[in-house]
Parts: sequence; C-alpha cells; structure tokens
Amino acid sequence: MNDFRNLTSQIIQELGQIKSSSDQNRPRLTASHLTTLDKYRRIRTASSRLYETVSLRWPCATHPGHAASISFQDKGAERGVKFSVAMGSRERGSAPLWLDIEYIDMGPGRQASPPPLSTSTEVQDPRKAVFDIVKDLEEHGQPMVIRSPPPPKKLVKRPKDVQTTGVLKKLKAVRFQTSAADSNPQPAASEDEDCDSATAIPAQNLERVSDFCQHFQNRALCGSDCIGYIRHSGLHRFYLPSIDATTDPRNQTNLADVIERIARDGTLTLPRRAAVRVAGTLASAVLQYHATPWLPEVWESSHVQYFGTNLIQNHENIGLPEQLPYFGVELSRRDGMTNTSPSPGLSLAAPDTKAHQDTSKTAVARNPSLFCLGIVLLELAYCKPWPSLCEPVLERLEPTKRTAYHAAERLAQSTFLRDRMWPGYSDIVCKLLGCDFGLGKTDLEDERLQEAFLVDVVSVLQRAEVRLAELSARMSGL
Repeated sequence: MNDFRNLTSQIIQELGQIKSSSDQNRPRLTASHLTTLDKYRRIRTASSRLYETVSLRWPCATHPGHAASISFQDKGAERGVKFSVAMGSRERGSAPLWLDIEYIDMGPGRQASPPPLSTSTEVQDPRKAVFDIVKDLEEHGQPMVIRSPPPPKKLVKRPKDVQTTGVLKKLKAVRFQTSAADSNPQPAASEDEDCDSATAIPAQNLERVSDFCQHFQNRALCGSDCIGYIRHSGLHRFYLPSIDATTDPRNQTNLADVIERIARDGTLTLPRRAAVRVAGTLASAVLQYHATPWLPEVWESSHVQYFGTNLIQNHENIGLPEQLPYFGVELSRRDGMTNTSPSPGLSLAAPDTKAHQDTSKTAVARNPSLFCLGIVLLELAYCKPWPSLCEPVLERLEPTKRTAYHAAERLAQSTFLRDRMWPGYSDIVCKLLGCDFGLGKTDLEDERLQEAFLVDVVSVLQRAEVRLAELSARMSGL
C-alpha cells in the first residue's frame, strides 16, 4: 500500500513538472518545433489539394452522393503526403471503399524528383535554415587546413586542329547486327503514364475511368503498388491498402457516441492516458486541417470518426483504437461537396430554449476552431457531452455571464478537472478558450499563434502521454 501511495504522489509530481516546464522554462522555438510546424503546414496544403481532387475528379454513375473521410498516415509515403481515405456511399449498411492516396507536389522545378512533403505555396522559415546550418556544422564540421598547391606538371604542346592541316581523315565505319525486335523501336512512354518507382509498371490514368466506385470495387489486388493516378492540383497516386480480415470496415463510431455511452452507462470511464492521447491527436488535427473543408470552423466531437474496429471495453474502462481520427465531408453529385453539418448540440452561444434570447447571453468565440477544441477537451476529461456539462453551470452563473465561454471557463478551473487530469490540462483548456495565447492574435494563419499553439498545447499533450505511458508501465510492475 505504501508503494502505491508513493507511486501516486510521484505521478502527480511528474505531471506537475510537465506543467512547469511548459509554462516557465519553455523554449519558445527550437529546430524540432519548426520542423514539426512546417510538416503540419504541408499536410494542410496536401489535404486541401486532395479535397479539390475528390470533389472535382470522382465520377460515379452508381451513387447519388458519397461521404469522404481522411486520416493522415505518418508512415508509408514515398515522396509526398499520404492519407487513408474511406469513401462511402449514402446507402445504409454498405462498406466504404478504402484507399491510400499520396499527394506529391509537382510545382515548378519539382517534376523530376520532388522532395518529400514539399509545397510550392509555403515559404520556408529562415530561422529553421539557421538552426539546420548550425546543427550540421556542429555535427559534421572539421577544421579547415590550407595546403600549398602542388607544382605544375610539364606543359604539353597542344596538337593542331584537324581542319587546320587541310587533310580530312577518313573515319572507319563499324556495323552491328540488329535483331528484329530492335529494328522496330517502341514508342516513348506517354505523358499520361506515371511509372511506379518500386515496380517500374506504368500506373493507369484514372481520369479515363468513368465510374470510380465500380472500378475500385472490381479491383481485388492490394499492396504497395500504385494502381492509378490523377494529375490535378499536383499528382495524386492511388493505392489499395490491405485490410485486416479480423476487422469489419463497416464498423464506425465517433467520439460523441463514445462520450455519450460513458455518460449514459454510469459505470464506464475513459482512462486518463486514453483521454490525453485523443486530446493530442485532435490538437494535431487542428493544425493539419484548420481552414480546410475537412474541419468545419465550428466543429464538435461528432466530427471525430473512427473506422474498422469496435470499441475496446475492459471492465470499467472503455478505450478507443490506437489510430489517428478521421475527419469527413459529404459529396453530392448535383450540389458538389459540402461539409457535414454539425449537430445542434454545440453552439458558440449558450444553450437556451427561449425563443427570444438576450444578445448579452451570446458568446462568440474569437477563434471557433480553438474554442471548439477546448470544449472537446472538457468532454474528454469529464466524460460527458457538452450540453450536460454546460446547462447545470449556467444555472449557477450570473445572468450577465450565462454564456458558453463563462461556463467552459468555470469547468476548466474546477478542482475536479485538475485532480482528474493534472493542473497543466486545465491551463491548456483555458488558453484554448481565450484563443490568443496572450499574443493578441486569434487568426491561426498567424505564424506566431501557430508556434504558441504547437508549444503550449500539442507538445505538452504529447509529452504527457509519453509520461503517463511510462508511469502506467511502472504501476503494472508492482
């Protein structure tokens, strides 16, 4: 029992160190931070290009509409950015098409060998270049030694040009026997063909396919070979991923359903480590998809999707699969692509059933994407949907402060949240609700705000997940 108490106090102490290191002695920018931030920007550009491609280059004569969901794949891309794509129809019970699509920037000067994760629209941060140069000099730099040049060799008189001698030397002709196959040369590869670098087999130009759904359903092969490509807003290479036979691709859930199930059951809970892991992936997703159609400006936990596996339930704990979340949009063959509209459960204004609501009770977030992330982090920590959290708090607030912001702020500063997670988690939520991180800027397009969000939110949550995993392993050894 004493060992358990000591370990518990050590957990609280080490989580407190994560808070202090992030708030007091935090390095504002390092070379690693700049590299990570640049990676997120390139993922965001690639996701926008993928949206343009599937919205304009997905012909289908079978289904009236589709729902496309994507998730970034951290591994497996050869030269660009790869996404896992679930393309489903609106028919109930039908399994979605699973594709891996890799985006390769083919901007000016990059057709021959584009660098991995490159983009022609982003300008590299000069501070990152300085960090890289200094790092290379420290690791590979050697003292320069100046040596005297060797003595010149003996000069040789240059021979006279053949034409100046007035004599034309007769060249001997050499003939080789050629086979019949060589006598009929093959035409050069068409510009419409893209050759797979691994197998040297030309991939199919998918713009010649009239029905994508029927085309991919008839393909039984899967693996690492590229099965086709589309040249639109860059080069998009299509792959058929291998699906585990034990998983049913029709299994689908979203984060809101998980939270609702926990709240309704009363005996289940989401482990702290799982909540921190999901919070970290969602914070990364905001940097990857903000201001793109994949992530609406006002979003909620119902937009966070998981595919291919059932929920992991063990006694009193319920967990989510170890995979990155998917974010989706809807396609309509007549109306084009539109975002999945959020359910009416989340509003930037406080929930109020009165027909004539006082405008002083309405709170408009300065950055809806960041504010919504703070709301979802509260749902993860309390294991309750936002309306169930907000309404009881509003009843205890003054009439002039009955807004979503004040209710969320009260929940973020509660003792329960600090004990359930750790004090640094409460600070993260408060910063997200304020939206500007003390910079006075609320537009996530601003580089300084992106840097502060990466350092104060994403990095802190990722370090907390690693620390909790280490502590969990040590507890299991007791």
